[in-house]
Amino acid sequence: MEQWRPLFALLLSSPTPETDAARWFDSHNQPNSSPLTSSFLALLLSPIPSTSLVFIQTLPSFLQSRILSFLSSYRVLFDSLQLHSLATKMFMVSDSDFWVKRAACKLLDEMPERSFPKDSFFDLPPWLRGTSSNETPYLPCLPFDKSKLPERKVKHLHVLEEQIYEEPVSLVSSSLSPRLAPSLSDHAIEQAMVLKRAISAVESVPETLALAEKLQNICVETQNPMEVLSLIEPWEINDDLARVLLSNISLENGTSLILSSIILPKLLTLQKQPTSLIISTTLEYCKKHPVEAVNALLLPLIFCIQGLNMPICDLITKVTKDCMHPLHVSFFIQTVLCADEGTDRKPVCLPQHLEYISNELIWNEPMFQLFYNMINRDKDVMLTPDTIEDLVSVIEEMANKFAKSLKFGSFVLCFVSKCGNKLRSHKDLLEKAVEKTDTFVKKAILARLYII
Repeated sequence: MEQWRPLFALLLSSPTPETDAARWFDSHNQPNSSPLTSSFLALLLSPIPSTSLVFIQTLPSFLQSRILSFLSSYRVLFDSLQLHSLATKMFMVSDSDFWVKRAACKLLDEMPERSFPKDSFFDLPPWLRGTSSNETPYLPCLPFDKSKLPERKVKHLHVLEEQIYEEPVSLVSSSLSPRLAPSLSDHAIEQAMVLKRAISAVESVPETLALAEKLQNICVETQNPMEVLSLIEPWEINDDLARVLLSNISLENGTSLILSSIILPKLLTLQKQPTSLIISTTLEYCKKHPVEAVNALLLPLIFCIQGLNMPICDLITKVTKDCMHPLHVSFFIQTVLCADEGTDRKPVCLPQHLEYISNELIWNEPMFQLFYNMINRDKDVMLTPDTIEDLVSVIEEMANKFAKSLKFGSFVLCFVSKCGNKLRSHKDLLEKAVEKTDTFVKKAILARLYII
């Protein structure tokens, strides 16, 4: 994996990722060794233990689309069968990002049909191939003459052609599409209210396990888990048993919904340090489901209408540090700053918690501290050009408001040190913004900008 990090960094942060990636392959190919292109495709298609995913599906969506775009541009360097397998797998995933599906579709469209050798597995056996060369065969693959077939059989075939086969209907609807889910019956509502009373009274692990089973059953039976969870209010369970409840509910396509209905409500209005139980439960779940954690926990907390506070800043820092790869952190930063509303940024929460979530970032000292922590975490956390441009705009806009803030000054110093020459086109704007500040790191920032 280590040998591929420079390549992933190029694909993530380069303004011309396809060209730079192709140059990287050219410079690293060895004449007496197997081609790196085959090893790269093998890495992307390598299965992840205990899941149905392959390696490329664990990468951020932004990086997935860039990889597929690179493979499409330089497809002649790669094995066509492996490319076709990869593109098909990425296109068929139902919850793939729009741009990932588009890149996979483009790769499939540009693959020439002649590049796929015919699989001899589907060839006719020799004895049948010779016999099937009749003058008037009914079907090319069968050694029967049409005139020798019973009339009723021929008619029966026409009947079969007129039959219409409909798509099978999924037994369990997606928990993230409540508008398509059926409304709850009176019996289901009554069951939910019984579970709601039980949630607040549960005191032991066996009781919690039984409760989790009942809650899961009613979600599956009603095919409307969002409304069920809204009625039951599982976040009211005490912190000691929240881990047990969280670990013993499993809904199809509902991992984000489970996290947002048990842990998120406990944190949305929290003004003090969360308990160690909540922190450990959150970290444990986010390690298993890092992608779902972004939509169901991190984004709603960052876009909290009250603004980010330091206890939540510390928790999000722990999640990004302990549960996310540096490349995932890079994509997360870009998602927060650059995603258009309604596309990449899709916070998941129950209807009654929407009032706590804003559509815009509220820039305050804890927010600048969070971005400092994420950017300064690791040298492999790369900032894309559009992310850099957005952060420069934020610095320019907020310089007056946070002129005496040390957290703001430390963030700017970290940002300038991290990006270096990438800020050359923004140098004048940054210098004007820094001149407005009045902290002891001001001279250090200006010195960094001077050498760019």
